[in-house]
Amino acid sequence: MTTPEQPASLPPALDVLGSPEPAARSGRRSGLVAALVGAGALAVAGTGVAAASLLGGGGAQPEDVLPADAIAVLKVDLDPAAGQKVAVYRLSQRFPSLAERVRDQDQVKDQLLSALFEDVEELDYERDVAPWIGDRVAIAAVPGDDQPQPLAAVAYDDRAAAEQALERLAADQEELAYAFSENADYVLLGSTQATVDAAAGTDRVLADADAWKDGDDALEGDQIVTAWADLGAFWAALPAEAREQTEQMYGLTADFAVDGLAVAGLSAAADHLELVGRTLDVQSPLAEGSLLGAGEGGDLVQGLPADTVAALSVTGLGAGLVQVFEAVYGEDDPMGLVATAQEAGLTLPDDLRPLLGEETVGALLGAEDVGLRVRSEDPDASYDVLTRVASLAGLDESTLRRLDDGVAAGSTPEALAAVTGDGGLGETAAFRDAAPDAAGAGYVVYVDIARLWEMFGDPEDEIARDVERLQSVGVTGSTDGRDSTVRARLTVRE
Repeated sequence: MTTPEQPASLPPALDVLGSPEPAARSGRRSGLVAALVGAGALAVAGTGVAAASLLGGGGAQPEDVLPADAIAVLKVDLDPAAGQKVAVYRLSQRFPSLAERVRDQDQVKDQLLSALFEDVEELDYERDVAPWIGDRVAIAAVPGDDQPQPLAAVAYDDRAAAEQALERLAADQEELAYAFSENADYVLLGSTQATVDAAAGTDRVLADADAWKDGDDALEGDQIVTAWADLGAFWAALPAEAREQTEQMYGLTADFAVDGLAVAGLSAAADHLELVGRTLDVQSPLAEGSLLGAGEGGDLVQGLPADTVAALSVTGLGAGLVQVFEAVYGEDDPMGLVATAQEAGLTLPDDLRPLLGEETVGALLGAEDVGLRVRSEDPDASYDVLTRVASLAGLDESTLRRLDDGVAAGSTPEALAAVTGDGGLGETAAFRDAAPDAAGAGYVVYVDIARLWEMFGDPEDEIARDVERLQSVGVTGSTDGRDSTVRARLTVRE
């Protein structure tokens, strides 16, 4: 099948489905918008978003100046609530490279932002940014004449300094337009003057939109980073050509559409970073009645060996993949998957359901050992398909087992024994801290970073000091096809 090229009308930054090749850039583009938003990303990734004091977190937010018709937003708060500041500062001190850089809470923001702007050739942080930048920044996608347009909202502390710096930068760069908001102390930056002028004078701001309120209400507690998207508005704002070529690229039908909201928030504690995401009333042919991750899991992942390196558990994987296969391909076989499977003695998509059952758990048990456990309502049918798949992989029956509630397989007999035993992974601190919502979750992802680094890491690597402070990462979640929740945690050692 020939893969169509990405439509030129779909900006790479807005290509949420992914593209085989990034579009080429032309001309000298402004690095200011990307750098200001990236400042927040650096602060989060570096776990150093402690602010100038232990008080703060108030004041106007980007949603108070962004237009109500914004369709996606990424917001970073460099002056979060006091609890978040303390937690993130303490967290940063656990990493040697950050502890060396973040030495003074009164200078954290400048230290981190100056490091970011070192890579932006046309900007000097001390001259062009530090004199005026405030504590909050966001970038949004807003409707344009023929495609969504980027719009950044950056808080300022000194308007005169901001005007002086931006006037100098705009004269030297292509596609940098700016205007000062009439609603709060924010400057709006974009690629066209019409876009920023319209946003600066709007009397309908995002904070008043029901879609934003619904997404914001879905998150609990204080956030350092917030991401929000109106999926229906985003899809509708794409050019018809972009939608058509996306449908062709992914084998979707011509009436494919998306609706609903997606929101996520990043927060910190003294020993972990946590990202919580939710989708609300998502409607599309792929999501309607989705079975992937639906229902409660049987907690098979928690019974894996305590020293499991990595694990993945998903409910409804077999039925869900059948559903996706039929929704995307129908009776067609554009990639030759069905024909290839038939040659191997398998029937797609029918064999997927018994092979993967009602709950599927895969585990990395060591440097080379892997295991598979399937909870199935029909163990005999599952074992039949599993033996056919195993023969293709060169495995014999010593590494397969039919169980009362399903089937299991291992790369070796020892791996098979490990994956079918009760090893107590769920009782370990590394697992509990990373995946606190694992019990009954529709899907669980777990990685013991500390053990993985011990097996494959290079102690001489320049990042070794920081990586060795990490403990584990866990992702848990569930969905009913329209509403879903996901929690991801990255934990650090004491």
